[in-house]
Amino acid sequence: DDKHVLVGPKGATIQGITEESGARLDIDVPELKITGTEAAIAVATEKVQTLLDAHKEEQRLVTAHTVTLKGLEIKGSDGVKAIIGKGGATVQSIQSKTGCKIDANVDLGQVVITGPSDEQVTQAATFCKHAVYGESQHVLELKSVGMVMVVYGKDYQKIRQMQDESGAKLDIEKGTTTLKISGPTEAVAKARDMVQTWMDYCKGETIQMEANKVGAVYGKGGTTVRRIQERTGAYVEVDDQGKKGKDMVSCNILGEPDAVKEAKDLVLKALDGEIELKPGEIMEKMDLGVGTPAVIGRGGTRIRELEKTFTVKLVVSGDSGLCRIAGKPEDVAKAKAEVEKIITPLFEEQRIKEESARLAIEAAGSNEIGAWSGNFDDGADGW
Repeated sequence: DDKHVLVGPKGATIQGITEESGARLDIDVPELKITGTEAAIAVATEKVQTLLDAHKEEQRLVTAHTVTLKGLEIKGSDGVKAIIGKGGATVQSIQSKTGCKIDANVDLGQVVITGPSDEQVTQAATFCKHAVYGESQHVLELKSVGMVMVVYGKDYQKIRQMQDESGAKLDIEKGTTTLKISGPTEAVAKARDMVQTWMDYCKGETIQMEANKVGAVYGKGGTTVRRIQERTGAYVEVDDQGKKGKDMVSCNILGEPDAVKEAKDLVLKALDGEIELKPGEIMEKMDLGVGTPAVIGRGGTRIRELEKTFTVKLVVSGDSGLCRIAGKPEDVAKAKAEVEKIITPLFEEQRIKEESARLAIEAAGSNEIGAWSGNFDDGADGW
C-alpha cells in the first residue's frame, strides 16, 4: 500500500520528490533505496516520511469507527443484495454520500461499515437499512387470503401497478395476510391510501349458507370454486369455522363490483344445484322422494359411483330430493335408468306401506260402526 502512495498516479508523486530533492528513489519492496548527495538524500527522506505519515493518519481516521450490520437487522443475504443495488449503484452512492467504506458480503449476509467518525458511520448504516426496508414503513393487516389475492391482482398486476405509481415497495410475506409497505415517507403514505381505496372498492358481498352446502360451492376437488373465480375474476372463500350440518356459515366474495355480482349469481346457482352445461350436453331432473338417501349413498359414495360409471355430473339436494343429471344425452339416459332402478322398489315399498295404512284405518272405522249398530225399540221408555 505504501508503494502506491509513493509512486502516485502514473508515477507523478515519486517523480516530484526526485525533482525537488535531486535524489534518486528506487523501490524494491519492501525497501526504498535513496541515492545522491547527502543533502539530496536528507530532503528526499524527509518528504517520503511526511508523505507516509500523512497516509497512515488518513487510514487511521477512515477506519477509526466501524459497525457491522447482519442477520435479521438487514434481512440477511437478501438485504445485502438490496444494499449493493443493481450493478453496485446503491452501495457506491452510500459511500459517496457518507465518506465511509462499505464491505458487503452476500454469502455471510453481513455489511461492515468503516468511517472517520461515528456520525458518518451511523449515517451510512441508516442509508443501508433504508435500502433494505425503506425510509418509512407501514404494516396493513389484510385479514383474509381472499383480500391478499385482491391486492395481488391477476398475475400480480395490481400490486406491481401500485408499487410503480407510488414509488413504495409492497411485500406480503408468504403464508401470511400481512402487507408491509416501505420506502420514502411520501411514497409509503401514497401506497397506503391506494391499497386502502382498492380494498374498499373490492370489499364485495357476503352470503350466508348452511355448513352442509359448502361442498356445493367448492365442488369436487375445488373445481367449482376455481371455475367461478377464473370466469369472473372475483375471489370466493368460505369461513366455516368448523361448523357442520345446518349451522350458518359465511361465504365472502371479493373483487370488483361487476365480478362480484357475476360470481354471486354462480355461487347461488351452485347452492341450488344447477349445473353449467358444456356444448352438446343436456340435463334431466328427477324427484327421488324416499329414494334420496339410497341414491346419495353413504358419504356420497353412490353418487360418485354413478358419475364414474356413466360419465355424468349428478347433483342431489338432500332437502328436496331433487336430482339433476348432466352430460351427453346417451350417458344421461343410462344414468337416469339406473337411478330409476334404485328408487322404483323404494317407491313401491312406500306405496304398499301407505296402502296398508289406509286399509288399516278403514278397517278400524268399520269395527267402530259395528260395535254401535243394533236393533233399537223405538217404543221403549226414555232414559
